[in-house]
Amino acid sequence: MESVFLRAWSTHVDDGLVSLFVMCILFLMTVSLLVYRHRESLECLSPRDGKSLPPGNNGLPFLGETHLLASQKDDFFRKRRTQFGAIFRTHLFGCPAVRVTGEANIKQLIQMEGHQLRSFYPVSVRRLLGDNSIATSSGPHHRERKRHLTQYLSRVFFQDHVSLFSGVVSQHLLKWNKQEVIDIYPACKALSAEVASRFLLDMELSPSQLDEIRSLLSEFTDNLFCFPVYFPGTSYYKAYNAKKRLLTIIENISKTQRPGNKQTSVLTETLQPTTDLHASQTQLEMLESLFELLFVGADNNGSGMFAIVNFLARHPEVVNKIHVELEEAGLLGGAVGDHAHEDLTLEQVRGLSYIRAVVKEAMRLMPPVGGFYRTVTEAFTINDFYIPKGWRVIAGIRETHEHDPSLTDPLRFDPDRWLSKDIKPAFLAFGGGSRVCPGKEYADILLRVFVINLMRTWSVDIVKDSSITMFPGVRPKDKMTVSLTRT
Repeated sequence: MESVFLRAWSTHVDDGLVSLFVMCILFLMTVSLLVYRHRESLECLSPRDGKSLPPGNNGLPFLGETHLLASQKDDFFRKRRTQFGAIFRTHLFGCPAVRVTGEANIKQLIQMEGHQLRSFYPVSVRRLLGDNSIATSSGPHHRERKRHLTQYLSRVFFQDHVSLFSGVVSQHLLKWNKQEVIDIYPACKALSAEVASRFLLDMELSPSQLDEIRSLLSEFTDNLFCFPVYFPGTSYYKAYNAKKRLLTIIENISKTQRPGNKQTSVLTETLQPTTDLHASQTQLEMLESLFELLFVGADNNGSGMFAIVNFLARHPEVVNKIHVELEEAGLLGGAVGDHAHEDLTLEQVRGLSYIRAVVKEAMRLMPPVGGFYRTVTEAFTINDFYIPKGWRVIAGIRETHEHDPSLTDPLRFDPDRWLSKDIKPAFLAFGGGSRVCPGKEYADILLRVFVINLMRTWSVDIVKDSSITMFPGVRPKDKMTVSLTRT
């Protein structure tokens, strides 16, 4: 009996050792393959004409430095720029990449668009935004979508809608009257979401719907760049389900509301089947298009509004100059709500040069989009560094603004620099070239209207929580509160 037991135990141990040995062999083979592919992707692409690869680190096999980017966020690029310079290499999302900063360098990348470079975003962004979005698509589809949107957001659109913009913004700001302290970040996101839903989607939202959409957009944005693993608790899981809920809300609202008589929505003007390309769109693809308009229009412009309030709260001298300009233009004076927003014209908005400077300076220091991604389709040289085919290029807009050599103090908020003919600050907040943001004009006009109505209704006073330190480019999450005093 004992010998049978010992033989059985011995056989079990032998089988376990064999299984363990096989697992170890498979593990070592897998690691070796990853190391080989990682080294091959970096070292087998030899530089040409004596040019060298940019300085930097390869990181771990296959994983590269992705885990460091996920934990350090914006500091990841800032630290390496300090260490390696304006152009450096890294390894992110399973592929070698080069980070490029500097106005001249980025303008060179913009000129290579469609030739040596093609639009590229990480897998999570492509899956969550969709391959047919304006941001992630390329070729004929991208040009067609962008052309339609640009035609819609024409000068005629702004002439017809600027007073309506002002009315919505004014009414929303008056709702803040009931609050002594405004949690300004989500408040700005809610305002931009309301404007985007009204004028880009032609949808009227109830306060509860607006609050839910603002919360879902924040959830989606905060988890957009992540590992594309759909599992409860992961960032991808949160972003995917936030978008799914947003699509349901948009679909339900579009079924119950008809387009308004006073304005024409992007749904009826831009997304209707005017070509074979659009004729092939399914209902889901149209909802995806509406979602993209809402996401871009609400998130980026909400960040822009927050940036403006953030800087005005710290620079009362700028607030005084805005008041002077509005008074001279006859757009200030009287009690709260007395101003006739329907009388505001596009010419008046564009004629306020100092407010324009305030908006540009806020966007320079806190651009809503920190950079853009491209893939290298043909090897090229930039600033004497060789960039091989197949690599990714990440253009750093935020760091470019922060290290602008044409400015003596680029981190200082100073709108007056935009009024000087002798100074031309670097400004790439909306990209450039063939892929310049099609909503650039929309954002510019909306943010100017926001400043006008903010000054008509409120006097930006102090930062409530002075312990929170704001740095250019940092995107706070519901942390900053600002005390607003009614005028």
